[in-house]
Amino acid sequence: MVEQLEITLPGFKRGYHLITDILENQLPKLPEKGLLNILIQHTSAGISLNENADPSVRYDFESFMNKLVPENDPLFTHVLEGSDDQS
Repeated sequence: MVEQLEITLPGFKRGYHLITDILENQLPKLPEKGLLNILIQHTSAGISLNENADPSVRYDFESFMNKLVPENDPLFTHVLEGSDDQS
């Protein structure tokens, strides 16, 4: 059985955010086994998975990404939406 559902997330500022509760509250009862595919339709957003055992992981991810891809780096051409359209 295949079912498709669209879930709209609230606007978030730049950073790593927990969305598990939002998704679980909007999904129908799921079978014990199966697959869940998630597509995020935003050019500057992505999904990362971790066990969320230590809240500082999100800070570490953010710090690493800020170092790896600095804001307004002239190397990147993705600029039509502004510096950070979610800040």
